[in-house]
Amino acid sequence: MEYIEWFSRCGIVKHVPALREVVDDILSTVDDEGICNAPVLELKDWGAYGGFRLETDWKSRIRKACDITFRALLILHYAYEGV
Repeated sequence: MEYIEWFSRCGIVKHVPALREVVDDILSTVDDEGICNAPVLELKDWGAYGGFRLETDWKSRIRKACDITFRALLILHYAYEGV
């Protein structure tokens, strides 16, 4: 999700079909309540210091869902901005 966010912020997602497909896949994992259920690997570099995790830890299922949902909605915002 990190790289897709960068591509979305740069505005190139709408010009690259493969990136659009990834963003559409992310969109398909957002449920009717706005929660993203995308499978995300729990990488050690996804820490609060690097800005990837907003929550202090992912021991709680809700904390993990909040972080993933925030990141997914940020990607969707930038990817579909101006479309």
